Amino acid sequence: SGGGGSSGGGAAAGGGGNAKPEPAPLGKSELIARADEICTDSQSTYKSAREGFPEGETNPDLEYARLLTGISKRAVRRFNSLDPPPSVRADYEDYVQAQTRVRTYDQQALKAAEDGDTSAYLAARARRDGEQPERYELARAVGLEQCSLSPE
Repeated sequence: SGGGGSSGGGAAAGGGGNAKPEPAPLGKSELIARADEICTDSQSTYKSAREGFPEGETNPDLEYARLLTGISKRAVRRFNSLDPPPSVRADYEDYVQAQTRVRTYDQQALKAAEDGDTSAYLAARARRDGEQPERYELARAVGLEQCSLSPE
């Protein structure tokens, strides 16, 4: 009797279990679209926070500081999840570093608000605001249109 179909249940096709291929970097236009979307989301949330806390920039407000820290933390995490193409990788990484400093300044302002330290709160806000022209230039270098909209 010979026959029959060999139903040898060997290794699954496609091989090696956990090895995932590295995703290819995004194209420049895709990177710009996704980064601009992150910025648009952040700006919308920030605008709502500013409206809800009109004195939030000048008076240590714990809830406002928490909101801003959340916005910058989310944005940095999302920026870091994007893999830029080699043509703008260095500029993009510089921009993300600048946004990471925003997150740091927001965290410093939050700590100052928790401590009731007005001068430290205002100093953290001033450091963030003082770097806006640099963030504007870095965003333009990448080709971002919705990020860091103003040079001031």
